Amino acid sequence: EILDYAKLEAGDVPLRTESLAVTYVLDQILDSAKPKAAARGNQFAVNVEEPLLTVSADHARLAQCLMALVDHANRFTEDGRIVVSVRPY
Repeated sequence: EILDYAKLEAGDVPLRTESLAVTYVLDQILDSAKPKAAARGNQFAVNVEEPLLTVSADHARLAQCLMALVDHANRFTEDGRIVVSVRPY
């Protein structure tokens, strides 16, 4: 992941931007992260201010970033609730 960041800053990683529904990408990430969370006694809660929010982003990179955040939250939480909030900026 650090190597990817260095490549990204150097302009060596082509980004394929597209219009994405944030909730769709988030649902994919949380579905794949639920088994690990359950193993640690954690639950996810999602707070989306604007359900139809779309962004122009690279799907793979956005998913990678969100997965890293969710994994870190799960790693440092036990028997708890992990809240993921999405709001327009």
